[in-house]
Amino acid sequence: MSIKHAKTWVIAWLLVLLAGSTAFGQGLQEFQLFKPADTGTYGKFFDPVDPMPYGDSSPPNEGFFVLWDGLIWSISSPNVSPIGDAGLVSRVVYTGPWSEDLFIQTNTHDTGAFGSRSTQGERIEFGKMTGHHGWVCSTFRLNSKTQSIETSDMDVVWIDDAFGPTGTRYLQGWYEVPGGDATADPPVPPIWPPDVPPSDYWVATNADGDPVYAVYRDLPVTYEDVLIQNRVETWSAELMYVYRTHRQHHGGYYELFGGVRYMEFDERFTVQASGGILDESVWHTNGENHIIGPQVGGRWFQQRGRWQLSVEGRFFAGINFQSVRQTGTLGTNLAGGVDAAGDPILGTGSEGMPRVLSATSFNSVLYEEEWSPGAELRAELKYKVTGAINLRVGWTGMYLDGIARPSGMVNYEIPTMGIRPDNNRQGIFVNGLTLGIELNR
Repeated sequence: MSIKHAKTWVIAWLLVLLAGSTAFGQGLQEFQLFKPADTGTYGKFFDPVDPMPYGDSSPPNEGFFVLWDGLIWSISSPNVSPIGDAGLVSRVVYTGPWSEDLFIQTNTHDTGAFGSRSTQGERIEFGKMTGHHGWVCSTFRLNSKTQSIETSDMDVVWIDDAFGPTGTRYLQGWYEVPGGDATADPPVPPIWPPDVPPSDYWVATNADGDPVYAVYRDLPVTYEDVLIQNRVETWSAELMYVYRTHRQHHGGYYELFGGVRYMEFDERFTVQASGGILDESVWHTNGENHIIGPQVGGRWFQQRGRWQLSVEGRFFAGINFQSVRQTGTLGTNLAGGVDAAGDPILGTGSEGMPRVLSATSFNSVLYEEEWSPGAELRAELKYKVTGAINLRVGWTGMYLDGIARPSGMVNYEIPTMGIRPDNNRQGIFVNGLTLGIELNR
């Protein structure tokens, strides 16, 4: 659901947060969040682990802490979308002037080959705990991941609505009808195809410059060589207050979180295609998702000897400020000329080519605001090397809704394409392994 006053809500929420900080100020001084930790804590980095009775270990560390994780995460693929209009499904096209030259053209390719591929990244967290109170700042970034599909003979169904008083279409061209002689005196017309109305009869000029009888037909769009690419990158930053409970009777501790989070999810969808009547076409569609909002969560952890198990979750109520931009050119070679071998290139108005469409460039932008709720779950196992140094391994899973993914937002309409605003709410699932080290956590 679109949010009309999303920016106003964000500003109001931030003002409330700032106002609340005054009320918390006295408490923060009491918490001593920013007071230097006891230097004795850092002097124990290499002290041995101090086991407690009944297999428990010493109380959780206090003071400043920092951790680093290497990430091997995967991002779910976008919903499968055809390369071509999904609603129109098919077009009736012709490869010649006669009815037997008719065939039904459909979209032959889609984005289904894009999978959920893994990529690497890193996560860094730092903060401070003093008694029951503290704060934590966390950020992660995944390396950009590009998937490519190289293919050939791709049929694309375009929206090609009629325009003008005669109902002209951009993907309409002419084919010569044999049997007549337009150069004779008087001219000798051919036997016209019976399914063609007289309004579509035409005297055209062939490649030799001679007049010929022709009819208009809707032309197929088939690209001979195609490269389809999808690139994804994402990062996040969060700042939260932390409250740690007393030790529970089972030996574990609970921590409660509350704060703010910003996340960015960017994706670029590109098609480069050559051959056919729209030879040398390319279109890029970029989707940027800027998500910000409050976040709450909790963490449970328990130490047994050198081993610690922890589970934590976060719930994120984000507002997504989406920015989608599309650029490209259709039919660069419709301008005509010669190719690298010196052979002529058939351009606009040639037989079997569009009669009015010329090379067309375009640039479109769409801005939307959407709710993007999300949830994150972590499970981690740690090995205590010393009193303050832990090695850690774990799994993280994250789900976000209301994400603009550009491969499903392309409007395949001749001549300037466009962006579909009705398909900007896809869900994404990010998950994978973490491996790292932490100090004084």
